[in-house]
Amino acid sequence: MPFSLLLKPLLKKGMLSDPTGTGSMFCFSMLLKLRRLTSVLCQSPANSIDSAKFVYLMGADDVNLVKLPDDAFIVYQGHHGDRGVYRANVILPASAFSEKEGTYENTEGCAQQTLPAVPTVGDARDDWKTIRALSEVAGVRLPYDTLGGIRSRMRMVAPNLLQVDEREPATFGHSLKPEVTQKLNPARFKSAVENFYMTDAITRASKIMAQCSASLLKK
Repeated sequence: MPFSLLLKPLLKKGMLSDPTGTGSMFCFSMLLKLRRLTSVLCQSPANSIDSAKFVYLMGADDVNLVKLPDDAFIVYQGHHGDRGVYRANVILPASAFSEKEGTYENTEGCAQQTLPAVPTVGDARDDWKTIRALSEVAGVRLPYDTLGGIRSRMRMVAPNLLQVDEREPATFGHSLKPEVTQKLNPARFKSAVENFYMTDAITRASKIMAQCSASLLKK
């Protein structure tokens, strides 16, 4: 998505301020949104879930399932048994970020790789191992069996994710400009998060974060 093409009208309408002249940066409220853009995945319309018959929630605990049909079949792949697990027909336990090797992209655009800090709990698996096993059962076996194989595939799809600690500048051009029919909302931007102590499955399961949240709400 060519965010740079949006900056000029936003600045003109006073919806963004840039007193330093160093440029503006977009920070996503959900990692999944950034992951979709980085992996060149298309985002479905917001109302596409209203008529869904099969939903696969992969670490997605902030999806609004209220309008989901009662007969929809839901698979939940995640950890901590958060919001998405309550409607699930099948639960596939996954490792948390602290229990597995992972590749992440920070807000500066630098890829970073991590190592496990603690052992995996119970029957949980790394996400890719679960997807790999399901692909074999479904008869469409994915062509990798190791983390090295995964990274080889990443090199083909999103090579910037393997350039660890190197910031890759955005190269969006007018050729990527989407067809936009909506008008800009004149309201000023505000924080999308009201309680930073309860932003994901791990913090919502933490007693310490719950205490911090309670203190925040008292103010």
